[in-house]
Amino acid sequence: MGTYLTQYFYEPAVGASILIAFWCGLFFLIKKVFKINNTWGFIALIPVVLLLISTIDTGYWVYYLKHPGYWFRPTIGFIYTAVAYFIGSRLNKNIILQSLATIILTFGGYYAFGFYALLVPFCMVVNEWLNEETSKASKSILSAVAILSLIATPLICYNQFFSKIRSEDIWLGGFPNFFSDKVHDLTLEIPFYIISIILVLMPLVKKFQNKENFTGTKAWGVRIIYILLVIVAMTNVVDRLNYDNYNYHAEMRMYRATEECRWDDVLEESANYQTNPTREMVIFNHIAIFNKGKIGTELFKYNNFGESPYIPDTTFVNREEKDANGNMVPVKDDNGNQIVDTLALHVHMVQTAGPLIYYNHAKTNFASRWSIENSVEYGYTFNELKTLVKCALVNGEWDVARKYIDILKKSRNYKEWAEKYEPILKDHSKIKDYHEFDNIIELYNHMGTTLDGDNGLCEMYLINYFANTMNKDSKLLQEVTLMYALIQKDIQLFWPRFFLYAQLHKGEPMPQHYQEAAFLYGNLEHQVDITHMPFDKEIADRYASFQQTSQSYLRQGFSVEQVRDLMKPTFGDTFWWFYFFVRDVKSY
Repeated sequence: MGTYLTQYFYEPAVGASILIAFWCGLFFLIKKVFKINNTWGFIALIPVVLLLISTIDTGYWVYYLKHPGYWFRPTIGFIYTAVAYFIGSRLNKNIILQSLATIILTFGGYYAFGFYALLVPFCMVVNEWLNEETSKASKSILSAVAILSLIATPLICYNQFFSKIRSEDIWLGGFPNFFSDKVHDLTLEIPFYIISIILVLMPLVKKFQNKENFTGTKAWGVRIIYILLVIVAMTNVVDRLNYDNYNYHAEMRMYRATEECRWDDVLEESANYQTNPTREMVIFNHIAIFNKGKIGTELFKYNNFGESPYIPDTTFVNREEKDANGNMVPVKDDNGNQIVDTLALHVHMVQTAGPLIYYNHAKTNFASRWSIENSVEYGYTFNELKTLVKCALVNGEWDVARKYIDILKKSRNYKEWAEKYEPILKDHSKIKDYHEFDNIIELYNHMGTTLDGDNGLCEMYLINYFANTMNKDSKLLQEVTLMYALIQKDIQLFWPRFFLYAQLHKGEPMPQHYQEAAFLYGNLEHQVDITHMPFDKEIADRYASFQQTSQSYLRQGFSVEQVRDLMKPTFGDTFWWFYFFVRDVKSY
């Protein structure tokens, strides 16, 4: 059910409205089932707020969760807990019926709801032990039945139905967990543990509220104070835990724009960076630039620094090992400093946008490989299915393309998208009418299709591959190789590609960045005589100003970082500024 409902997030307002409706239902259900009055009603709101936090605090875990329908699953699970408790608690006048109901609701519910069904006997037992009208014998019988259900249900279901899961996970079946690269992020599981504890202890609220003697104006005053305190507290918690990192959201906008070939929107996003972008954003920007045909004039117009994705739940742990006596002692480096290990989610570009990036570089075999690998590990997504369709069409693998198109045609939101490409399957030559493939096919036809190893480092593979490629039959491929030679800052790779560009574009003006690189390398290395090259006067004058300004700042005692920031407004759009100041780029 959770997986089915997730598709409605295709229209964000629709999906969010459905989720909010479920939360409202859970709120009123908790109030009704546990008989919570209005004064104490704020307690029924806490599970809803925690579910909201679990949604907005997910961050990059969205790529690594192995829980289909994650956004709805916990809500539906806790609704089952409340409904099952309601049914069981209404049978408290007959201990035999109540015991039978406990067994049925636990065992029958476990198959579909897992952990959430195991909460039911907890709730039932707590409620009956707080009920003064229930005899001790009935309480003891119900407790024994509950314990038996809790122990037997997971074991029976594990041996009969769920033998493929780990035995230690059977008591938490269906419970959201955050495991990746041996990292277990407990902070994101805390909301679900708190909700579980609240539901189990909810009968205590009824006991407390029965002792209150607030009436009339005094009751309303107390309620208003409660409400205000709850609003302030919960608003503060939600605001602090909201994963509102700018780059995280910008990456997703740029992914969508790149997928839809909206290159102007990608570049507009690049122009509005509020901080250093991630490397994924930088690559999307490069893809847009070479599809716009502006490599030589706009490649360094945008921020090319790039940083690692922001992971807020990073923890640092002192590395320890056992000594000869079996005691744990700190591990230190050669300088005697304590070695600290970082425990955090490791985000890899091949798992967030690798298939799309590879596809836009016409590395269709790599795109297909990572689409399949990510899908096997984390479940198929529509993004990866669409990438597989396009890769198959470019590769001429018509049966493969038909398979994925047929899958997408059965979906609620992507039927039209899939049908758009069906004519190519009937007449392969029609792919020429789809101009979105023009550059991809141009690169594909002039490159090798070998699927070698990238070690999971998408960007580094692309830089090394294209910077070391030479091709004189395709102007587009030749310019892409020149672009990556500039990015790699390799003088020996630059010159052959620069001269080939001049040969292929004879009689055309030499773009700004290529002149800047040639002028800089010629003055740095003196391996190539540049005295007879027709550089624009502006390039020579601006280079002289760049050198003079940088040397002046350094003589004044400014650090390299300070010089970098001081010179960025004037020279930040040049290859020279990129060459000297964009260092220590962290690919991932």
